[in-house]
Amino acid sequence: MSIPFPAQPSNSADDLPPQPTPGRWQRRADLSFSSVPFDGSFILFNPRSGQTHLVNELVMDILEALLHHPMDGRELVASLNLEADEKEALPKMERILSELDHLGLIFPVDP
Repeated sequence: MSIPFPAQPSNSADDLPPQPTPGRWQRRADLSFSSVPFDGSFILFNPRSGQTHLVNELVMDILEALLHHPMDGRELVASLNLEADEKEALPKMERILSELDHLGLIFPVDP
């Protein structure tokens, strides 16, 4: 039995099937970030990892919101008054949350 493969491999993250995401996320309360506005963005220093990140205002808003209480992507979209079209906003939010988790800035919590 042969498995058909596409003629051209896809390199786009948008072409990959969605990965399961945890229900709710929270910012690490024990981690104090240093941030400095820079040319319409923010330079964010994570003292735990020693890494510096260039992030936009939305990321800063997400980190601030998750400091107060855990939320899932849908709750964040609503609380931050993002795009009315949830079909577009929610997948974008889930990608941002996944990246913030990968960077160690937030962590998943049980529902």
